[in-house]
Amino acid sequence: MSWNKALMLILGFAFVGLLGLSTPANASDVSRGLQAANNGDYKTAAKLYKKACDGGIAEGCNKLGDLYEHNQGIEQNKLAQPLVQPTALCRDGTDSYSAHHRGSCSHHGGVAKFYQ
Repeated sequence: MSWNKALMLILGFAFVGLLGLSTPANASDVSRGLQAANNGDYKTAAKLYKKACDGGIAEGCNKLGDLYEHNQGIEQNKLAQPLVQPTALCRDGTDSYSAHHRGSCSHHGGVAKFYQ
């Protein structure tokens, strides 16, 4: 075997070995994320949940959303917050976030006023 073929073979095995270093996401990432969150390590939990979510594990996405909602381990995007505004004030004083006027405040005594 020539040294060119030997070098290519070694480089090929090294490349395949490097590919194997990144482990695919699995349900254990969610379990380890739960353990981290229970211990108060929300940044580690967020990383594990994100890995699971990116790997297609829905529970990881759900848990990542929970951390975001409670501002634990994830910096919330302040630019996105103004996009979520109430659309109407109900007669009982609560806000409605409905996408359309129909049905807004239907369980809260009706609409007092619509926001613009």
